[in-house]
Amino acid sequence: MIRFRISAPLVAGLALTLAACEQPAQDTGGMEGTADTMAAVSAEAQLDSLRMSYEAAWEARDWNAISGMMTSDYQEIGPEGVIGYDQAVAMMTDSANMPPEGATLEIDFEESQVAESGDVAYGSGTSTVTVTGEDGEEMSETMRWVAGFEMVDGQWKVDRLAFAPDVSAEEAAADTTGSM
Repeated sequence: MIRFRISAPLVAGLALTLAACEQPAQDTGGMEGTADTMAAVSAEAQLDSLRMSYEAAWEARDWNAISGMMTSDYQEIGPEGVIGYDQAVAMMTDSANMPPEGATLEIDFEESQVAESGDVAYGSGTSTVTVTGEDGEEMSETMRWVAGFEMVDGQWKVDRLAFAPDVSAEEAAADTTGSM
């Protein structure tokens, strides 16, 4: 199996797509339940808008737009340690840390939820980036992630991210190639 390294800030944006998972709002039976349901739908729509903006920026390789989708106190924890907003932005400006043009991104969700307060949310899942090498062979890497989001000035932004390589995906790939 051919491996490549996906830069940590790239993974941060992957988590932005958590909004595609719809969470049913709990109805308490009264007017408050209806308001809560409408607020949850609105938050999901806003998070979905963030997801679409991220996908468009990722495809355009617009790292400035992606950095604007993170809170100023953004932090992530990954295999290389903890980094903050300034370090993430610096890594994104170095093209050596980013996947080549034509790379694809696939997000799979396991769970997401907007807090009752309506100003924070979280999600978890896996993200796979696939790159076609010069020899035409596809290479991919899957990460498992958990992300926290915060409403800042009326906009959802990614605030916290923890991620690690998805070992189960590597094991499944090895099983399909006949490796032991």
